Amino acid sequence: MLFRSCEWNEFGQKVLRHHFPNAEGFGDITKTDFTKYANRIDILTGGFPCQPYSQAGKRLGTEDDRHLWPEMLRVIEEIQPTYVVGENVLGITNWNEGLVFNEVQADLESKGYEVQACVLPACAVGALHRRDRTWFIAYSKHNWARRRKQQQESKQEANGITTNTIDERLQTSRSIFRQEYERSEEHTSELQSPCSSR
Repeated sequence: MLFRSCEWNEFGQKVLRHHFPNAEGFGDITKTDFTKYANRIDILTGGFPCQPYSQAGKRLGTEDDRHLWPEMLRVIEEIQPTYVVGENVLGITNWNEGLVFNEVQADLESKGYEVQACVLPACAVGALHRRDRTWFIAYSKHNWARRRKQQQESKQEANGITTNTIDERLQTSRSIFRQEYERSEEHTSELQSPCSSR
């Protein structure tokens, strides 16, 4: 299992390191290349910044420097996971008549994902406050099939290496046994020779 995080905020990085001490962390998503993880990750999750759409902010939307959905989409393209789980505030559903809300779904569909968006409050999972959140759940059958094929090939390759190793050991054992047997036969013949002359 691979766990990676991307967080530029220093305090946020500390929280992630505390809960996931063995995880590799990245800072600025705009300066990070994720292609080395291509076809290696099944589920990619991301809470791309909510400030551009939040009722608590100025709601600058796509004009906000923190509008990072395009960067998250780039990461999805580079990694090509089977599942994508995106999270944002309720405000993304009605900012500019749902422009970014629809953009996220259209972008994922253009990359071959089936997408389902829903709004879930925090209290639905046991929290003591409502805090509505918008979720985007996306699935790529194509990426799933490619990932399964890759895993099967890796498994077959590993099995082949194991089989070859076992075969080599058996062959070596047979060779050693044959040599030892031939030596013992020679030794037996030498011992019997004086007896037969009597």
